[in-house]
Amino acid sequence: MNAKSFHGRTAARAESAVPADNTDSNPSRATPPRPNGPRVPTLCRLVCQAFEAFLADRADDPRMPGAIPRAMIGPWWNAITALCANELARFEVRLKTIIGTGDFEEADQLAAELQKAAVGWNLSVLAALEQPPANPAIAAVAADPLLVADIRELARILPMAALLRSQLALTFSLLAEDGQMEGRRIYDFSNDTVTMLRQQYQTFADAVGADAAYFALALVNRMMRPWQILLVARALAWRPHDPRSRYAEFDVVAQRLMLELKRMAHEIAALTRKDDLAGFVPVIKSMTARYFDDVDGMVGSFGLAFTARSDAPWNALSETHAMLAAAFDRTFMDRVAALVTQADEAAAESAIPAAEFLAIIVENGPRYGFANEARECSGRLAREIEAKAGELIAGIQAAPGAGAQSRIHGMLRVTEIMFKDARGAQLARNLRMAREVSAA
Repeated sequence: MNAKSFHGRTAARAESAVPADNTDSNPSRATPPRPNGPRVPTLCRLVCQAFEAFLADRADDPRMPGAIPRAMIGPWWNAITALCANELARFEVRLKTIIGTGDFEEADQLAAELQKAAVGWNLSVLAALEQPPANPAIAAVAADPLLVADIRELARILPMAALLRSQLALTFSLLAEDGQMEGRRIYDFSNDTVTMLRQQYQTFADAVGADAAYFALALVNRMMRPWQILLVARALAWRPHDPRSRYAEFDVVAQRLMLELKRMAHEIAALTRKDDLAGFVPVIKSMTARYFDDVDGMVGSFGLAFTARSDAPWNALSETHAMLAAAFDRTFMDRVAALVTQADEAAAESAIPAAEFLAIIVENGPRYGFANEARECSGRLAREIEAKAGELIAGIQAAPGAGAQSRIHGMLRVTEIMFKDARGAQLARNLRMAREVSAA
């Protein structure tokens, strides 16, 4: 194998283990392609392959279980370099030789040795943090409690990294064979998938004990619908916040899901305050739909276990419901309604997602206590749209043409989206008939 081939294969495997150009790991958002192609392998990148399943582009505070921010890699590696320079120098000589010869098998061996050595290097950093920092690189880490927490998380992951990566590789292969993956993302779980993942979890738990939770967290990081990991938990007979449960460590996975709910609710609430609501309403709509799907999935899996108000770590739902109820107030709903009423205007691309958002809230909100404003807004909007539709129908009868057709089409679309009752159905029929007569 030539050196060019080596660069391509090794760099591609290391690429996802280093800080990326994108800033959001939310799978519902597009990630721009990297402009410079694969990176040349370095000792740091080869080591980071050990925990790449947990690397995230966000730096949450508090940290999400199973999500390690890429931004921690730089200061962490600087600390390792400061303490372990002699060992790293020997590995660096080997890496340069491998790059020159293109011996890929030797590169795999080097990566395995580096990742094994990193267990001790990481512990050395933690030990140095217990002393008054004498090195600037150690002092920089010590000054950031979240960074210290990240390094402690690595101390749990690194010793089992090889076994975990092997288990994940097998699991991803089985998921792909079952048609449950597209690229790196995991889609809906079938019953067979849940059975397979239960078996994979049990196998890993037999080997590592309670740290098997990291296997589940690695899956969550790839899942389009993360709440579905609870289907696996249910198949394992796990019981929420019950220390007698056989797999009590799954509590950590459930808490990750609830922290994600809180983060999502905070993001939605922040977006509702944006001045350019037209530009953000599609995102608000999609995130709100995702919120309902996650909540419905969690509650559907374990019922009231996820709605306890008296136990702070488990009260995410009541907290997020209150947050969204405050965000979706009369002022915000009126702003959304104003977008919907522009459905007949030339530049009304935001009217459709605005109508879809209101329909989602009216349909789902009653279960969670924040549909009143949306329902009242929908009633006011129905009267406005009915009046505007009457004007459009009269206008197209008096002056038919492509412009009038387009305006009625826009109003028809929001009517069909929002109003499912008999009155709405009749209004939609009237609009369709006016278009058909005009086109005849």
